[in-house]
Order: sequence, then C-alpha cells, then structure tokens
Amino acid sequence: MARKARMNQEARSERSRGQILEAALRLFSTRGYHGTSMRDIAREAKVSTGNVYHQFPDKETLFKTLLDQYWAALDSPEFPFNKALSAGAFPDDLAALARAARASVEQYRDYVSLIYVDVVEFDGSHIRKFYSDMARRFEAFLAQHRDRIALDRLREGVHPLPAIMVASRFFLQYFAVEILFGVPNHFGRDTETALQQIVDILQFGMLKPEPASPAAPPGAVAERHGGVAASAEVRAGVAFEGATPASSVTGPAPRDAAPPAARTGEGSCAPDDMAKGADGGAGDRAAAGDQERRASGLAEGPAPGGAAGPADEVGRVPPAASTGRAATVEGEARRPAASDGIV
Repeated sequence: MARKARMNQEARSERSRGQILEAALRLFSTRGYHGTSMRDIAREAKVSTGNVYHQFPDKETLFKTLLDQYWAALDSPEFPFNKALSAGAFPDDLAALARAARASVEQYRDYVSLIYVDVVEFDGSHIRKFYSDMARRFEAFLAQHRDRIALDRLREGVHPLPAIMVASRFFLQYFAVEILFGVPNHFGRDTETALQQIVDILQFGMLKPEPASPAAPPGAVAERHGGVAASAEVRAGVAFEGATPASSVTGPAPRDAAPPAARTGEGSCAPDDMAKGADGGAGDRAAAGDQERRASGLAEGPAPGGAAGPADEVGRVPPAASTGRAATVEGEARRPAASDGIV
C-alpha cells in the first residue's frame, strides 16, 4: 500500500512538473524571461506557486531546463531535420533538407524562440556553449552516417563539414524568420520559388564558368609555377596563340623566328639533335643551314596528314597538327608536355 501511494505521489509530481514546463515555455516564448513571473507560471500551469518552487528553485533554473529539453531534441534521431540528414538528403536532395527545416521550426517553434530570448535578455549566456560545440556535433554526425551521405558527390576542394553546416544553418534560419518573425516571402518571392533558387545556388554556385582564354599572360604562368618566372621557352609558347605543344617544353616557335633552342644554343635539346642524335660536330655544321630551312618549314606549316614538310628533311620534329596530336620522331611517339597556359 505504501509503495503504491509513493508511486502515485511520484506520478502526480511528474505530471505537475510537465505542466509547469509547458506553461513556462508558452510564457517565456511570448512574454520573454523578465516579463514572466513564477506566479504567472503557476497560474498558467494551474498549480500553486509553492508547487512551482518545489519543482524548480528559481525562474532561471526553469528557463535553463527548457533549453536543455531543446538541446536533447536536437540530438535525437527523431528530430525532423536529423531524419532528413540520416536519409541522405545532403548533398543530393537539398529540397528535402529545406522541407525538414521547415517542419523542425514549426514543431519546435516555442523552443526556437527561447534562443532569441536568451540573446536579448541574457546576452546569449545560456546558448553560447551549444553553438560553440556545433561543429563538433556535425563532425560526429558525418562520421556516424558516412555510409549514408554521398560525400563523394562534393566537388574537389569542398570540405564536407562547412558544406553541411552552411546548408543546415541557412535553411533553419530561413524558416525561423518566416515562422517566428512572421515574415513570409522575405527573399522577394514565394517560398517554393525562393527555395528552388537557393538550392540551385548551393549546389552549383552563383558564378558562371570563366570562358577559356586563348592565351594566358606570362605573369599567370609564373603564378601557376609557385611565383617562379617561366622560362623564355615557356613564354614563347604561351604567346603563340592557339598552338598545341609539340615539344616537352617550348611549343611551336613564332613564324618569323627559329626555335628557342636554336637561337640560344642552350636549354633543352634542339629537335635536330633529338632526331639525329648528338653526333658531335655533325649537328653543329648543319645548324646554320637547318635554321633557314626550319623557318621556311614553319611558315609553310606541317604537311597534310602528318607527312614531313620541308623543314623535316634534316629530321626536325614538325609542329603538332591542328588535331592536337603530338609530333613523332622517326615513328616513335613523344608525350606532349602538360599545359602551362597553352590552350
């Protein structure tokens, strides 16, 4: 009998506690903290003021208990937004994530209001730790649900943590303004249209792709090489608009000049030496005559179908054909160099 009486007492106490919390939530979320007294809460809960103080020693403890209830809900797998994330809405179905954000704010509207009450009346002192730990919670969520979230769909360079936080925080804030503040269409269009456009921006960005440049300036080449100035051969190749690389470094020479290696006598091997082999004086004796023939051959362009032109009779590698295929030396394929700004 005594045990049953004690159980009944505990049940009544728990029921009173629930009534007090519900009443306090309604009043705090509409009147604010300082605009609500413990007597107001007792009256709203239909219990005595003494009962309220029996359950909670002071009003701030009651306020903090309500915030703790909300934090627990946010960690629950049953929270609408968490259910959408667990189902894989990020990153492929952001529209579903937006709908879940709306459902979350609608269902927990009064609790969300407490956050703003705390900012205004407590300078955010009760919510600061929660937001400080937000990144850690998202990181733990990603680790726990990695098999359900298509992280491989994110483009190279996009880190999953800030990506999921941007999408999540945006949608929740959007509906907080619409539902809590009573400001519909605050993006200048109806909600569905706004969300479609926002999802598009989040998934594909807001800038159109940069058009391909026919030739990058020498400074850009130097920047791509870590700030080290490009060699004269690379600069010559960059300046040759529309050319496809025909050697491992230089690219085709301008029509009115011999190849860079022939002009300078240093740097990478001249094409003649690679074709004939470095046979000592033979290459040197032929260099002067070859230069004139090479210039003539470059002016005429490569023979159709990849056949050797006039400049090829001494074994020089002809410029690559307009199809983008690399030139060959005595039938042996040579790999084109990686592009250094040559389009």
